[in-house]
Amino acid sequence: MKRLTVLFFLLISFTTHSAELCQEEFQNVGAIYQITDSQSNGKNTAQQKTLQLWRSPKQVIYTYSAQAVSEKWRLLSNQRIKLTRYFDQFERGIEYQAADMPDFKQNTNHWLSKYRMIAPFLLEQLQKVKSINTGCAENIVYRSKQAAQTQILLNWNPHYQLPTKLTIRQGKQLTVWQLTELITDSKKVQQNHDKREHYQLTDYADIGDNEADPFLAKMINQGFIEHSHSGFYNADGDHM
Repeated sequence: MKRLTVLFFLLISFTTHSAELCQEEFQNVGAIYQITDSQSNGKNTAQQKTLQLWRSPKQVIYTYSAQAVSEKWRLLSNQRIKLTRYFDQFERGIEYQAADMPDFKQNTNHWLSKYRMIAPFLLEQLQKVKSINTGCAENIVYRSKQAAQTQILLNWNPHYQLPTKLTIRQGKQLTVWQLTELITDSKKVQQNHDKREHYQLTDYADIGDNEADPFLAKMINQGFIEHSHSGFYNADGDHM
């Protein structure tokens, strides 16, 4: 009986540890996506780009490979959301306070749309089809209603709170997001967050007083200074 009791507690301990491990990986994770844009008629050559996501408990960084631009969304202690846009080639950055983003609603859904790419309200609008695998590898398949103008097919990992595959069809335009690598090493995730700490930052509100700065003038001309919209983005950081 004593031996059975010991085995029982060992089993409970192992199960609890596994659950905690999944939760920890959800909080600190990196994800690399390959994004393919194509025409459903097959006449145009598909274009492929890469998007990186690096997440810790209160912030998430997106890196858009096509533009060498990274965006850090941070949840502050007052529950407001702050954006810092990094230009890795120049080791410079622009900081946007909540007041600088009037069209970005400061609420939980919009924070989660950044933190996990797909907000809960969007999942609620989709139809659950089936569940694949179990544990940390579980994937739930969702799809949009047949009558929707934009057709969505989503493979969602509930433990990492991230899509593993997302297919969006709008008319003849087909966009596919495919998770190609998942990084759960917390040190690698932290290294990605830390590597931009030395960048020179400019507050968005101070740009008007620094238009003579060649870097800021160039970014204004290229349209990079305005803050992002809320919602889903393509690999260029453009609002979808």
